[in-house]
Amino acid sequence: MRIARLAAVLGLMILPQGAMALSCLIPDAVRAYETARKAKEEYVVLLGQFDQAPVKQGKTGPVLSFSGKQLGGSGFRTAFNGQITLVRHCLTAEPACDATYVPWGEQLIFVQKKGDRLVLFESLCGDMLVAKPSKDDLQRLLTCHRGGECLELN
Repeated sequence: MRIARLAAVLGLMILPQGAMALSCLIPDAVRAYETARKAKEEYVVLLGQFDQAPVKQGKTGPVLSFSGKQLGGSGFRTAFNGQITLVRHCLTAEPACDATYVPWGEQLIFVQKKGDRLVLFESLCGDMLVAKPSKDDLQRLLTCHRGGECLELN
């Protein structure tokens, strides 16, 4: 009987983490844009690539060079070359939670301005980073940014 109770308790402890993992939506450019736009914090939207070699290890995570374009009134036209601090929130030992892991390829990122720093908060669901955004992702984002319909993926 005690073993059955222990198994039930352990099952209930594991269930919330599994349920949380199932509740993540596919990262979406428009959803992230709307989240950033409605936040009290100031965000910068960038499209480009991380340099694969960290500049340094900060107190909260690696500091990486990022080069690409910044979203402005007329789209992604302003060149951007700067440093981004990655802050990861991880529950498991997945590769993306490794302090040395750097997202590769083209990235659409929504970074928070924290004083003179730009910070990418990588949540459990990765909702403020869209890896290898499609032309459709970018077009939906630009339409929303310019005051048109904000169509999120389901």
